[in-house]
Amino acid sequence: MTYYLILVLLHIAYETKQITGSYMDAPRIHFAGKFRADVNTRNNRACNFDPNNPLSEHDEWNFQGTSEWEFVDTVVTSVVDGNGEEITDSSLLGAKIFSNENRPFAKLVDIDVDFQVSSLYGLELGLKYRGENLFVGKWSTSVIVYDMWPKMKCTSEITDPSGRMGAQSTTKLTDVVWSQSETIKALKATTERQGASGELAVSISIDLYRVDVFLFGRVSGTIGAAMTDEPLNVGGERRMEPVDPGALNFPSGHPCYGLNVDDEKPWTYGTPFKVDSTQNVLIADLSNTLPRQQNGDPLDLGTLYFGVLVDGVVKPFGESIPYTDLDGALWRQSGVIRRSIGADVVSDLENSKLVVFIDSDLTTGGNTYPVKKTFSSQRSMEMVSLVLQEIEYFVRPKDYYMDRLEYSSGSERHPVKSTSDFTLLVTQFGRPVNNTHVTMIDSYNEALQSVLPLGAVSPVESTKTTDSQGHVTFTFAVNQAIPEARRYVNNPCADYLQAQEARKHGKLTPLRRAFDSKLFLKGSLKSEFTVPVDGQLYNFYYCVGDECTLPDDGGFFLYKALISILAFSTVSYEAPYTWEDHVQPIFEQAHHLHYIMRTVLDLSNFTEVTLPHNVELLKKVFRKPITDPNYMPQTRDLSPTKRLMILAWLDDPIYNRVEKKHVNDAPVCDTSSLPAKMELPDICHFRPPRCLLKNIPFKSDPETQDSPVCDTSSLPAKMELPDICHFRPPRCLLKNIPFKSDPETQDSYFNKVVNYAKLKADARHPPRPLFALGFDKEDVKTTNIFKSYGYIPLCNISTLQEQLQNAVLLEFYTLPLYLTSMYTIVENCNTEAYQAIRDIVIQEMLHLVQSANILISIGGQVIIDDPNYVPSYPSEDGLPGGVLPGLEISLERFNLRHVYDTMMAIETPILTYVARPEREFMLYTIGQFYKEISVCIHYLGNDIFDASTAERQVRWPWTEPGSVGTVHVVTDVASAKHGIAQIVEQGEGEGPLIPNQVATGQYGHFYRFEEIVCQRRLVQKDDNSYAYDGAPIDYNPSGVYAMRDNPSSDTIVPGTNCHREAKAFHRTYRSFLRVLQEAFDGQPDKIHKSVELMEALQVHAKRCIWTPYGPGNTCGPVWDYEWE
Repeated sequence: MTYYLILVLLHIAYETKQITGSYMDAPRIHFAGKFRADVNTRNNRACNFDPNNPLSEHDEWNFQGTSEWEFVDTVVTSVVDGNGEEITDSSLLGAKIFSNENRPFAKLVDIDVDFQVSSLYGLELGLKYRGENLFVGKWSTSVIVYDMWPKMKCTSEITDPSGRMGAQSTTKLTDVVWSQSETIKALKATTERQGASGELAVSISIDLYRVDVFLFGRVSGTIGAAMTDEPLNVGGERRMEPVDPGALNFPSGHPCYGLNVDDEKPWTYGTPFKVDSTQNVLIADLSNTLPRQQNGDPLDLGTLYFGVLVDGVVKPFGESIPYTDLDGALWRQSGVIRRSIGADVVSDLENSKLVVFIDSDLTTGGNTYPVKKTFSSQRSMEMVSLVLQEIEYFVRPKDYYMDRLEYSSGSERHPVKSTSDFTLLVTQFGRPVNNTHVTMIDSYNEALQSVLPLGAVSPVESTKTTDSQGHVTFTFAVNQAIPEARRYVNNPCADYLQAQEARKHGKLTPLRRAFDSKLFLKGSLKSEFTVPVDGQLYNFYYCVGDECTLPDDGGFFLYKALISILAFSTVSYEAPYTWEDHVQPIFEQAHHLHYIMRTVLDLSNFTEVTLPHNVELLKKVFRKPITDPNYMPQTRDLSPTKRLMILAWLDDPIYNRVEKKHVNDAPVCDTSSLPAKMELPDICHFRPPRCLLKNIPFKSDPETQDSPVCDTSSLPAKMELPDICHFRPPRCLLKNIPFKSDPETQDSYFNKVVNYAKLKADARHPPRPLFALGFDKEDVKTTNIFKSYGYIPLCNISTLQEQLQNAVLLEFYTLPLYLTSMYTIVENCNTEAYQAIRDIVIQEMLHLVQSANILISIGGQVIIDDPNYVPSYPSEDGLPGGVLPGLEISLERFNLRHVYDTMMAIETPILTYVARPEREFMLYTIGQFYKEISVCIHYLGNDIFDASTAERQVRWPWTEPGSVGTVHVVTDVASAKHGIAQIVEQGEGEGPLIPNQVATGQYGHFYRFEEIVCQRRLVQKDDNSYAYDGAPIDYNPSGVYAMRDNPSSDTIVPGTNCHREAKAFHRTYRSFLRVLQEAFDGQPDKIHKSVELMEALQVHAKRCIWTPYGPGNTCGPVWDYEWE
């Protein structure tokens, strides 16, 4: 039943006479749950568009907003079959409605700062049943708040306007991907032959959005089949609008009793509906129609009835509308009501208006409402109070209501879009209106803004006539140049100026107290103000027939201003493009408006923007289509001309026409907003790095406090080591962070007691089947090394695949560890350490991909998205594959002790030149682990490789040459060993005494971490030795967020801000795992999507770490695999 129902739902065929294949038709499914809207409020005020505006960055209630939207805990609540009957025992009940499962979250973006009506971009919506995706489709960009009104009535406790609002939006799901069962395929083919579009119509209603309840709101919705001609934004074939019912007398105990009810109008809102004359039914969507109480329950207005308005009288029909029954079918079905009606009612509704009314007998006050189920006769207008009445003409755009245009002078070097066509659908009583005049007028409102110049955007023809299908198409054109700034009649920061008086009397809240009176806007409130807002927004209102007047509200609600055009400022650029003249003004404004971008990079800083990986990142996001969730800028308000200029500049990012670099723009580490005490303990229990192991003692000069010197006098002469060894201890003595070096109390990993005998005994078993392979020579056929050490070689295709799978997991284990530490660094603080860790993370990702490619090349399957394989923290088991057994790994904020004890331990070099007694210990390093793989590959030879797997292998998504290394496509022994050699080299350097990475020119990971601990650059001396005597590396312990150690789901209280942020991070992490798995399962291009999700992880990790949780601590990212 489930599969059949879904298929019929998705592919139902419609009669051609219908105007729309509405989501209200049967069969359909209904759902309810929550949504999360993490709106960015920095761009809600025009005065914030000036980067020099001295207003506090923290002055908006959600200045750190990501603009993300998602469905949360949303499930199917009702299933309706093809006959319109509810299937109360459907197995689909409780099935999950999900969004953006394997991609970054969708973005919710306002049209314009002066027209804050939000649209959804980049949303994917799907239905999951028993782990299987029954369908997934792309949400056609639509206005999420198309029908918005103050839905919550008679409550003074919720002062936030957003919490009182309700809204409805309708759109289509396109490019739907269906389940692949044979039953679905057969039915799908049948419905396609019948001409169905294969698309879905979706309507959602939202309310109870509370900024003081963690950015969540309530959502309900309906999914049905769509026709190709389905309009966006407004569903249904017909529509009722609210009517003022006059004085309402509420009984005592009612939430509205004793209040001035005039302040609460309107009492109802727009209602889409349709009349099915083939089945004699009325279907209406009341999901956004009726008012709500503070708790979200329907507000009792009295008993409501449907009727038909005929010749000035109301003809009631049917029973009352059961809208106060919370457990009834109406709310299980998301407010959609299906009412059987007689043939006479159907006949009346062909040319008469549907109404909803309250009978006058029911508004007389008293303690209760009398209830009357049916009427025996029609009611005069004096006997009823109308609350809803059908509108004369129902007009809506066929497609998206908004476009972005530029003025064309004809001399541009690239194509400029300066015109746009909008087709409207005009109906009356559900039928197309033919040969009727429709007029477009500018809904300019002087109270909002001063449009410059007036009339720069207009329809080519302001009045046109509908065709036989009820369609009329208007062409809009930008016919004048648009100024580069927007001029306001009233000061857009007037509320801040007025707050200055309150500040003098101590009446200003702490949030507003941060505001400084030195505004960039000078003069009195009656002056004209200029703000660098790009472009100008033009809204147009429709009129049908000969009468044409603008609504009183100036067209704020979109059903009255249904065409919006953003005309970008007219600009012209001459190459060469420079940071100083062209890019900086754009990027500085974006940096000012989008605080969350600072978690990825500082757009206002030339040096940071022009780092190779950041240039690559910016190129990717600026090339994305506007519908992509990662499109930049999020606000979608950057003109194509500016976008092309930025992309050209990124190809050659010069500072100005004279110099390529700018050395005076180093970001400032600002910790003023952090808790005063976030420093490390006075005594850090650091142990010096091993100077070629413990048989090489350190010497220290107490008088000069210089770095201890590596004493090689006890080594055999044949070692020929330089006098000064580069394996030096951290320079803690020079940085007032003394370390303990008492061998009796050392507790670092290297002195941990490890049961090597047990590891030897287990070596022939998982997780390290190739343990101890290749101690000396690679040619294992001619060596007796296995025999002398008591091992039998287990090198075969199966054991090699197993150890390569462990290699993938080993590399993955480092990602949460390094990333978490990196995330905790305060923006613009400890910048060199941050950059070093970021570079290392990218290379660890490269190592993971390289190991996966080798595994794929020999016929193995990579497993990454599995709870039995991904890491959990804290751990005392070391790394996968028996690497560094017993190493304690925990997730901690960035500090030198953590870098030394854990990160340096993980990246420890093999040091194969050490005297033989220490060799056994070194068998447990990453380098030796990969040595075993390399030897086994050499032993098995080229026959194990499958050349046909080359197309399935992953290519590296970053293209900057030589910056992080190369992912090799593996086809033979040589290419596999090249890949392995790069992994080892990048971790520990080219060789025991050469810390460089040959390919990239950087030092190995071990030495880069040790640079952080020593707080000095490692440099090569004249005698070819190495020493940490280079430029200083700043370490500011206060420039680290106080994240609690090892954040996990079981330590976070549900319903807290920490819970909300950590959940968003966790969902992104799981998406990352799924996409990475898909990349290794034959879709290698998915690696690009995985990189995008890694960037999204950083955004959500920062949101976690910014969120206080517990005394003196902050929340942190949760890397648990499961989180119910």
